[in-house]
Amino acid sequence: MPRICATDHSGKMPATFNALPESQGGVGRHKCAACAYDLGRSEATAAEERLRERVRKLEAELRDLKSRQ
Repeated sequence: MPRICATDHSGKMPATFNALPESQGGVGRHKCAACAYDLGRSEATAAEERLRERVRKLEAELRDLKSRQ
């Protein structure tokens, strides 16, 4: 992957990243595809944990409702 940012992404990105252009350009867009990938993975991980927590709360509510019957 070309070095267009200061972050060392070596060894962390899928091999297909070598075929990506250096920059997607445009205002407000990531210049580095690897940085965009890292950010997306981080956001997905956080969203997954929020979803898991919500499921745990709903399961607890369901158990509570069943115990009241």
